[in-house]
Amino acid sequence: MRILTEVVDHLAVEQPDGLWVKAGALDNGVLSWSDITWSQLARAVDYISHWMEDRYGPPAENETMGYMGISDIRYPIMILSAMKMGYKILLASPRNSQDAQVSLLKSTRCKKFLHTPEFAPQMQALAVHHSELSPDEIPSLDEILQPEPVSNPYYNFRHPREDDVALILHSSGSTGLPKPIFIRTGALAAVDTITSMSAPIGRRNMHDELFAPTLMVSMMPFFHIMGIVTLARSIYHQGPLALLPPGQPVTADLLISAIVQERPSVAAFAPSILEEMCNLPNGLEALSTLDYVFYGGAPLARSCGDQITRVTNLQVSIGSTETLNAPSYLTQEPDDWEYFEWSAEAGISMDPAAERSFEMVIKQKMDRRHQIVFHNFPELSEWRTKDLFEQHPTKPNLWRYVGRLDDLLFQAGLIIEPHADRKVADDEAFSDEIWSWVEKANAGCPAHAKVWHSMAMVATPEKPFRRSAKGSIMRKATYELYESEIAQLYKRQDEFSSHEPDIIDGPTDLASIKSVLRTTLRTCLASSSREYTDNDDFFVEKMSAMIYKYTKLLPAAPVTGIPPSSGKYKVILTGSTGSLGTYLLHYMLQSPLFEHIYCFNRSANAESRQMKSLHDRGFDVDDLAEKVDFLTTDLTQARFGLSSSKYHELQENVNVFLHNSWPVNFNNSLESFESTAIIGVRQCIDFALSATHRPHIMFSSSIASVGNQHIIRNDGPIPEIFEDDVCLPLRQGYGESKHVASSILFRAARKSGLRATVLRLGQLGGPVDGTGAWNKAEWLPTLIQTSKSLQRIPATLGGQDAIDWVPVDVAAQSVIELTLSRLEGDLTKNQLFDCFNIVNPQVVQWNDLVHTVSDFYHKQGCAMEVVEYNVWLNALKQIDPVSENIDKYPGIKLAEFYEDMGQLENRKVHLATNRSVLNSSSLANLQPLDGQLVERWLERWAF
Repeated sequence: MRILTEVVDHLAVEQPDGLWVKAGALDNGVLSWSDITWSQLARAVDYISHWMEDRYGPPAENETMGYMGISDIRYPIMILSAMKMGYKILLASPRNSQDAQVSLLKSTRCKKFLHTPEFAPQMQALAVHHSELSPDEIPSLDEILQPEPVSNPYYNFRHPREDDVALILHSSGSTGLPKPIFIRTGALAAVDTITSMSAPIGRRNMHDELFAPTLMVSMMPFFHIMGIVTLARSIYHQGPLALLPPGQPVTADLLISAIVQERPSVAAFAPSILEEMCNLPNGLEALSTLDYVFYGGAPLARSCGDQITRVTNLQVSIGSTETLNAPSYLTQEPDDWEYFEWSAEAGISMDPAAERSFEMVIKQKMDRRHQIVFHNFPELSEWRTKDLFEQHPTKPNLWRYVGRLDDLLFQAGLIIEPHADRKVADDEAFSDEIWSWVEKANAGCPAHAKVWHSMAMVATPEKPFRRSAKGSIMRKATYELYESEIAQLYKRQDEFSSHEPDIIDGPTDLASIKSVLRTTLRTCLASSSREYTDNDDFFVEKMSAMIYKYTKLLPAAPVTGIPPSSGKYKVILTGSTGSLGTYLLHYMLQSPLFEHIYCFNRSANAESRQMKSLHDRGFDVDDLAEKVDFLTTDLTQARFGLSSSKYHELQENVNVFLHNSWPVNFNNSLESFESTAIIGVRQCIDFALSATHRPHIMFSSSIASVGNQHIIRNDGPIPEIFEDDVCLPLRQGYGESKHVASSILFRAARKSGLRATVLRLGQLGGPVDGTGAWNKAEWLPTLIQTSKSLQRIPATLGGQDAIDWVPVDVAAQSVIELTLSRLEGDLTKNQLFDCFNIVNPQVVQWNDLVHTVSDFYHKQGCAMEVVEYNVWLNALKQIDPVSENIDKYPGIKLAEFYEDMGQLENRKVHLATNRSVLNSSSLANLQPLDGQLVERWLERWAF
């Protein structure tokens, strides 16, 4: 085991003029640098060692010496001198409160404390509250670096053991008074040996670059663990440090100047500084000169990280005072810059913790050389870090930091601190503005840790959050700062929770029920400025609120016009493996107008599924590899879950977006569609508005989105126009979600210049041509299979008697034709938004077709009586819904749907198609559904 001070003495002899540090200085705004060599460092350490011994005598066994100063090289000199003499050196953050400093002094039994002149008032105040403290001023840097050599080098008489405490740092104090953390000699020595850690063939450990013997710029103070790591790096690995001027705030401009002047190879940053650099004109250019950019301590904004990865290598690092750095491999793909891949020798286990989150746990191995935490805590067999991570969706070895286990609260509240430059006039309006980000955070939390809007407040500029040395928020100190405001927040919540309106017990009159409802609503909506009346529809309010939520921050329309088209189209197609999606893909592959198709699907095996789907329908798959990219995506995630390079490729190339995927569940509420679909619509809009060709979004909606219109209007066929009216959709989550999505697109066109078209699709039937079949699990095939088993088939379909079904292959052709019509119209008209109805213009009745079905099965020797709908439905209800009956009578699973369908008030919507048939020849030429096509479907089902 090599000791830091012994290595310094050795280097002073072997490389006396070798560079240890470039010390920065700022004079009248001019940045300059002084080189400090190994011989100068060794002389300075010996000088301070003799100075302290002359002043205090030799240290007692396990004695503590404290130090606090401005951030110049006296910090490392003092650290090394204390180690050389045998002191445990306490490095307390200058940002600690007085109570925190006193607590640390007492718990470490620190009586001697050296400091630079700048901290004399603070130390004198501490001495008043800690009478045993004896503060003293350290010599000036000029005196310490005097050119005359020390006449006799200082030699410590006792070689430190591996488990001896070398220095004392402390916790951040974010949850209370800071606690001392003892760093042992073996932990520091592990920085020397960690570069010997093995890695898989072709891979490199993160420490190989972080500890490379090259010049490094670091902004970390030496009273922070990362500052200690950089000091040990500079000595053990002879990697010189460029230290910023002391007494100056660390700014992006200062770091840029340091990088430009000194040309370091590596730099370690706080994320906030990197984000500032990304926003400066020359920031990325400066970062591009570095071989590696390391960051840690907090998350880095994705937009900033994506920019940096385009110009250099970006690497995330994580650690703690107890563990130093967690060993990991360098990332293989630049787009994985947020993720860690733990080194095999690190002994890291990922234990399930909260929803979708895992805690990093370090378990002691037989060989603990590279497990620094077990040098500091040799008595432990495992270390639970309380750091939470999420697993990469497709790369199981990669982990992204998401927070702390102790951040999950059981009565969650939120204090929002606006940026210093942001002037907030209206707290409620500001809270509303950023609430979508809170909901994204809520999505990854268990229910008990989710933050309610009523439990959020906005911080005031007069009370900035208390922060630790590394910039992280000191939670307990901040809570104390806002103690009265937090108490008021919880008091208001308790008042709501404890309020019990009059209980309705037994029969009562309408007036009493209304009174209770009014009282409850007033309590629930106490923070709302709006007055509600008895006639307000809260189902409608939900839709309005969701539409507003996803449109209130839409950008203004661009000044520039639509870029000219080459006449060839590169398309994003969502849901390509579904029935309609397969036909859309097939027809685009057949057309020379579609140059390339990017298929978005959630599953990783979409390509093999697509091949099967095309093959089952008798389609050629030869052009698939040449014209199609299959991408595993999640529309609700940033960049659709894609790498930044692939997302950028799409932004540069795509000019059409066929959004054809949507969760199909008629029992789900509107809210359930928000996280799975509505967020994705807004992500599609953001993509289209940021893309070079401002792609046209063609959205596959549903007639359910206007399913209530004929009831409230009763004014004939529903026209092919979009009405931004939340009363129009069918009262079910599916129809409401389709309307909400259409309305968001409509408002984005109006406000932001988005090009979009809503296609209201009716019932799609089996294909006219090819070998494809109508999915047997859908309601009509299920009805017919069940009817065969019941030997009865309904003569009518209740409110669904009018048949305007469109064969799926004809529907796909219509979508393509309407898409091309709109794209051509983009060049000749200035109509950003349009709407079409895709239903069969030639309507027939079920009664015209039902005898085709009964006759078909009669010919097969299966009797099938045509009966009234209620008779059929009652026969279905008589079947015992046990598992052995479901295969024979699958309609059991849809009994509720069929009962609802039989209600005449749910009669089918009649939609106009006059504009669709003008723009789609396939729809214009579509014949009414006849017995011949129905027989073809029956043959393919083969029930």
